[in-house]
Amino acid sequence: MEITGNAERCTVRMILRDFELAGLAAKRATVEQVVASLRIVEPRAVFTLTFTEQYRNMRYWLEKDMRPVEFAREAVQRAGLTPMSSAIRGGTDGSNLTARGLPCPNLFCGTREAHSQREWVSVQDMVKSAETLLHLAQLWHEKG
Repeated sequence: MEITGNAERCTVRMILRDFELAGLAAKRATVEQVVASLRIVEPRAVFTLTFTEQYRNMRYWLEKDMRPVEFAREAVQRAGLTPMSSAIRGGTDGSNLTARGLPCPNLFCGTREAHSQREWVSVQDMVKSAETLLHLAQLWHEKG
C-alpha cells in the first residue's frame, strides 16, 4: 500500500488478504520470516512488526445460516434479474457486521468498474438494486 521513509527511518504498510484463514496465516508467516532475516542481516536496525486485523471472510458465518444468501438470490429474481455469485471475502462493512451477528452478504448497487478511476453507475441499475432491496425486505417478512 505504502512505503515512506528517509535515510533514518522507513515504514512499509501492506494489506494481507486471503479467502482462507490458513492462507492468511501463511502470508503472515512469510512477512515474519522476511523481518527475521532482516534482523539477522542488519542487527543494528530496529524492526517493528505490527499486524492489525481488518476483517474476516464472511463465509465462515454465512455457512452456518445461508438464508441471507438464499433470500438475496430470490430477491434478485423477483426484481427480474438473473442472480450471479462470485467468491469475495465480503468487504469491510459487510464482513464486520456479519461477524457481529448481522449477516450481510454483498448485493449489487449497480456500479461498474468498481474501485477504478472509471467507476460509474447508471440510474437504471440503481433502480434494480433498490427493487432488489424491497423484495429482500419482503422475503424476510414472509419467511424470516
